[in-house]
Amino acid sequence: MRYLSYPAPQRYTVMIYLIGSQAPLPSTTSVGSEVHDATGSPSPNVSMTYSDVADALNDVYFWVILAFGFPGNLLAFGTILTMKPRLRFTVYVATLALVDNVCLAIKVVYFNLNSYQVDIGDVGCQLMQFLGTFTGQWANWLLVMMTTERLVDFTMPLLSRQINKRHYLILNAIIIALLLGVNGTSFKIYYFDRETRTCSDSYTRESTMYDFVYINAIVEMVVYSLLPVLCLSIMSCLIIRRLYTSVNNIERRFSIQMPALIKRKRFNQNITVTTIVACVIFSLLVTPRPLYYFVEMKWDEVKQKSYSRLLEQIFFAMSDSCHAVNFYIYFLSNRLFRRRLLELAKKAFMYISDFLQVKCYGLTRQKTLGSVMEVWTIQQGTYTRRNSQL
Repeated sequence: MRYLSYPAPQRYTVMIYLIGSQAPLPSTTSVGSEVHDATGSPSPNVSMTYSDVADALNDVYFWVILAFGFPGNLLAFGTILTMKPRLRFTVYVATLALVDNVCLAIKVVYFNLNSYQVDIGDVGCQLMQFLGTFTGQWANWLLVMMTTERLVDFTMPLLSRQINKRHYLILNAIIIALLLGVNGTSFKIYYFDRETRTCSDSYTRESTMYDFVYINAIVEMVVYSLLPVLCLSIMSCLIIRRLYTSVNNIERRFSIQMPALIKRKRFNQNITVTTIVACVIFSLLVTPRPLYYFVEMKWDEVKQKSYSRLLEQIFFAMSDSCHAVNFYIYFLSNRLFRRRLLELAKKAFMYISDFLQVKCYGLTRQKTLGSVMEVWTIQQGTYTRRNSQL
């Protein structure tokens, strides 16, 4: 995603920076205190500027996101596909985990290519930028589609039964086509800068590309964060209102809650809590970044503040972390997901334990011990041991 910055009076820079800001702004304001030696005189070169803090954050934060997000998304993908019943909602969750991991993988490749100044050429820069921005936007809109499916299921149950898999595939194909069209401009904007040996999108104000890049940056800003946040906010409120009223109406009709009603209520509550929490956290993470740049574009003096780049880097870290937190949202907010994950972890532990016993103690899959034979079998997807007589 691209944002705007003016590091020099005569140059225009759109800060795509899939990983973070890479064009430090001049700053001399210290964020720490000077260290004094034994004589009381200040020691030189020990104060840290806001730009130094931003550089340190830029070097570290993405590896933290990758360490927590990549395995978390894999666990979410594997766990959600084993849960029953398998609804369209669960398919969206699994797809979202997969797309988030693809986005993180592309970002780490882009980060290392720029860090080591690898000459990937203009086409390489354009392709990496296109894939990184497209997967990031697609992940955000998958969350919108997931929430839309929940909204239709709650508010229009009859219509929900008439909508089949083909209709959702068509709708998702339309969204993907629109995102491909929005990000197709990457092949016109980006190039490999031979001087800095990094991918760039900088143009002078006299260039014919100046206005085009400016407008394209605002469009991507809206598509990546502002429009999804607006849709999620409206749909989340409607889901909460509809769920509350529907459950209350059913409870008024029956003086005694039947088991089917209790099960339905609990299932709806689990899915609703997960969806709402995911929407709220997503909005909190991605909203500050575009708002900051709108403020920066309107008031030029904001860009000259010493803490400008540090805030910018913090908002980059928040925005990128939205691709790594979904697993932890599901685990903390959804009791069914948490129970299924613990069941899979227990089965995996039992399997590994038995496997190590076979390897470490020299046991074979079939070993005669007097009149008793231990046989390791896989029954209905679980790893168990049973005793059988010879």
